[in-house]
Amino acid sequence: MPHQGERLGVDIARLYQAGQHKVIPLADEFREAASKLLKAPNTAVLLTRHEHLGGVRGPAQAPWEDLRDQLVEMLLTTATNMEDTGNAMLIAAEEYAKTDNVAAREYDRLKERYDKIEALEP
Repeated sequence: MPHQGERLGVDIARLYQAGQHKVIPLADEFREAASKLLKAPNTAVLLTRHEHLGGVRGPAQAPWEDLRDQLVEMLLTTATNMEDTGNAMLIAAEEYAKTDNVAAREYDRLKERYDKIEALEP
């Protein structure tokens, strides 16, 4: 039998906590990684060749830039998908809370508690 009452409220609050305090922040981490990859020191300096070896730009620079661009795109796509998932979890939690008054009270109590705990985290 599915949970109801306070037990459902606990389940809903855990869904909220996972979406708000785990999945959405993880999406931000993926965005930050993409940003850092884009802002990495100019690799052109690292991939240059002496003029006696054929010129300024070595053969590794273009493949590296292509790889970097693909990685940035994957990181940003993953971040968007994770943020959408986290938001869907929040919507689901709110909608489930509307189905049971006892669950909604427990959900609201735990949600406030989770938010306070998260605010204390560095």
